[in-house]
Amino acid sequence: MSFDVNFSFSREPSTKISTQIAVSGLVPADNDVVLIGQMAASGASATANVPVTIENFGDLDALQTEVDGLFGSGAKVGEMVMAAARAVQFSDLDPVALPTVRVIPMPNSLPDLAATLAANDTLPMPFVATDYKATDADDLSDFKDHLVAISKSDRGPNAQFGSFGFIADDESLATMTPIAEGVARPEVVIPWLRDQNASVAQDPHEVAAAVCALCAANPFPFNPLNGIKVGGLVPPTDRSDYHTVGDSGTVATGLEAGLLPLTVDNGSNVRISRSVTASRRVTGIADSSYFDLQDWQTIYLIRKNIYNLAQQPRYKQAKASDEKAQAFRSEVISSILKPLDGTVLQKVDELADLFVYRRAEDNRSAFIFTIPLNVIPGFHNKGVGLIGTDLFDVTVIL
Repeated sequence: MSFDVNFSFSREPSTKISTQIAVSGLVPADNDVVLIGQMAASGASATANVPVTIENFGDLDALQTEVDGLFGSGAKVGEMVMAAARAVQFSDLDPVALPTVRVIPMPNSLPDLAATLAANDTLPMPFVATDYKATDADDLSDFKDHLVAISKSDRGPNAQFGSFGFIADDESLATMTPIAEGVARPEVVIPWLRDQNASVAQDPHEVAAAVCALCAANPFPFNPLNGIKVGGLVPPTDRSDYHTVGDSGTVATGLEAGLLPLTVDNGSNVRISRSVTASRRVTGIADSSYFDLQDWQTIYLIRKNIYNLAQQPRYKQAKASDEKAQAFRSEVISSILKPLDGTVLQKVDELADLFVYRRAEDNRSAFIFTIPLNVIPGFHNKGVGLIGTDLFDVTVIL
């Protein structure tokens, strides 16, 4: 049994809504967090490039003791762990789902992100943050390439269904815009807390870890995080670096480029403007199209549940007949898609005829199932009805 999904699409901005839903019978979304960063020069007990699971994520005092012992006092990766914990514990996200946090420590001397990622290509990374900045071109490229590889729909060696990688920065709009536009991938999220002061208030590696953990802690992963407080983050040193709103403000222009601007409210709290990925709109669409992390999470969840269903003996051990393929299609609609209709998904019944299958040309024992992306609210054009129904999530079941 293998699994493959390919898709492309375009849309105009949609209005994000919140849904609180607990669907019985479905495999839950993945929310493990992986933090990658340097250990201190001395005092570390952890082994470089070997993952370690954090045990005290819910207790800040015990957590500080734990990370100092593992990674050495003052380690960048230790700061990432603490920032991630504060982001979740001091947020106004309610309720929260504390994620499992794993750390891949890099050596303090001559760290190599590409080598670290290669050494851990079998480790699932649904949410992952690095201590490099987005302006580190080579490391950004290595990070993106790894995320794309492990997010392929064949599940790859790490057996997951999609990943979100967080790599932050604090540079100017002029610097960040071409970087984000060059990434243009849904697997990459670039939190942007602009701080041009020589003494920055918050290091980007802490920002990346904080936003990563908060996104993972969303207990209803289809909900937008617009306006949610990122606990523990410090505003930029100079108020002139605070992001501005309006059509020409840095929030709008940052989102347009594929950045995730972090705003500061009147109480000096740092907040998510909109949890977008670096995926960009298709050329030719007049209005900005923001591709939200939550929309991709929905795709990943559907992939995961389709794969889980295909592993059941009644399909995995059955002859690849047209009758069995039709039964599988019907069960995907009835047991996976319909329970989510009206909340996470939309118009499943209306689009039912577009849930089709065909035999794979290169393997007569394989079937290709297609699902129209318009069932995901964030991937349709607001106020224009159902268009783009020739754009599908394509699932290959062997």
